[in-house]
Amino acid sequence: MKQQAVNQPKATEGIAGIAARVGPERAGAILRSSQVAMAFEALGDRWSALMLREIFLGARRFEELVAATGANRATLTSRLRTLVDEGILHRHPYQVRPTRYEYRLTRMGADLYPTALMYWLWERRYGGSQSDVPRDLVHRTCGKKTMPLLMCRACREPIDIRSIKVEIVADPDERQVSLPKHCLHVGANSWREIEEGTVHVIDVIGDRWAALVQASSYFGLHRFADIQAALCVSTNTLADRLRMLVQARVFERFQYQDRPPRYEYRLTERGRELYLPAFTLHQWADRWLLRGRTAPLQLSHRSCGNTADGAVVCNHCREELQPRDVEQRRPSRGR
Repeated sequence: MKQQAVNQPKATEGIAGIAARVGPERAGAILRSSQVAMAFEALGDRWSALMLREIFLGARRFEELVAATGANRATLTSRLRTLVDEGILHRHPYQVRPTRYEYRLTRMGADLYPTALMYWLWERRYGGSQSDVPRDLVHRTCGKKTMPLLMCRACREPIDIRSIKVEIVADPDERQVSLPKHCLHVGANSWREIEEGTVHVIDVIGDRWAALVQASSYFGLHRFADIQAALCVSTNTLADRLRMLVQARVFERFQYQDRPPRYEYRLTERGRELYLPAFTLHQWADRWLLRGRTAPLQLSHRSCGNTADGAVVCNHCREELQPRDVEQRRPSRGR
């Protein structure tokens, strides 16, 4: 009977019910081959995420990106090449002798704007006073400061982690997505060097292991052994990422056993709010990354029962936010 359930994964569940229904190992296989895992593989590490953020903020040229991200030139060159190869950026010559290029978003790259807005919203709420993201966004269409809102296109009701149903529509194929290779950033600006609770979103999403560990909680995986079995991750790597996510206040740790001490890791409000960019990445992967690969998950919106199709809109006028219509205001020096 257990094998039959594995071969016929056609039931609709809330996200957190997946592990309880199919077990940690199968839940991990689904997570590792999911659309969000595809997206994180395509986007790369923290340096790629930082570059994309700066390009959305207006940077285009190599030297601008070096100055804005702090990446060394070899790292920047490598990550730019990968993003061009993935089709997210294209090189546009702006000088002939010698040839110099700007890096511009393709249609595929520009379609990451809803995800960028959701990450901005998280950083705006939880990043602390030292965050260097734009402090305010002004929607030129209505002239008001906006707090982006993720809404269902069909029923116009908000989307959050509680309003999404998940259907497993295909057996996971773990050959679709490679396991992470990059190590967590450990430089002067890494999470280890700053105060508890002020970890920036780039530290949470800019390391693929951290992103997968955090996402495992959405699938109902909360205990160390279950997460390790699900993700096929080493003990040291998992312990390191769990410490970071607790320090970031994305997870809370609860003891469930005394001898020896054992803990569960549960999402805080901050952690639940990170589902919003995960949802937009899922949609982006559906549109751009399948390319013959299998989509293991399908999402629907509980409020209307339709396939979940989200749009990021202005919280005042409810118009969909477009880069050309949004003015960004950086925090002033000394804030």
